Amino acid sequence: MSGPAERVGHLTDNGDSRTWTPSAGDVVLLQLLLTLGYALALIIALDAPDTRLAVWMNHWVRGTRPALTPFYALAGHPSCGGAAAGPHVMQLWDYYIHLLAVSLIVAVLCIVVSAALWKDWAERLQARMSASRVWRGRMRRTVQLGWSRLAWGALAVFWLLILGNDIFDSAARCARLNPWLLLRIPLLAALAQGFASAAATFWTARAIREEPRS
Repeated sequence: MSGPAERVGHLTDNGDSRTWTPSAGDVVLLQLLLTLGYALALIIALDAPDTRLAVWMNHWVRGTRPALTPFYALAGHPSCGGAAAGPHVMQLWDYYIHLLAVSLIVAVLCIVVSAALWKDWAERLQARMSASRVWRGRMRRTVQLGWSRLAWGALAVFWLLILGNDIFDSAARCARLNPWLLLRIPLLAALAQGFASAAATFWTARAIREEPRS
């Protein structure tokens, strides 16, 4: 994303050496690539249940379910409009919640690890806004609105992923379920991480701006 979450990192002169600093977009891209690759492995396992990969992934998903109990508890159960969920639907549900949990865990870890970069992102945001003269007179309101709206955006996507999921709610939808629907999870998780990283950038920029000058 442009602005506070630039797509690529930048090089910083450090004496005779140049250090590359990843941007928020780089961190989001890393999370997306990791979770997309994992999602594709789960999709292949669902599409080809007789393969060795499918057997291994099935054991892995079942074995890790106790550790992911809070996610399964929040997600509930596939209702399918009151109809009995068949084995295919139940397996897809297990894989869906498993991938959801893994994607959110990876996204949160990326946010936590990237916290050391927030100040750098905020300084770059300040430089961009100063160049466009946004700072003059409207800086405080711009940053306040920026971080709050982005934070609400991240919460909205998290809610959509966990509590607002209606894919398994009706019999018609359960009858049309396809393993490829798993791809929506890493995409939405990356969107949530992007919102959260941008909100953190705005928040840090506000804190820097409000620091007393010596």
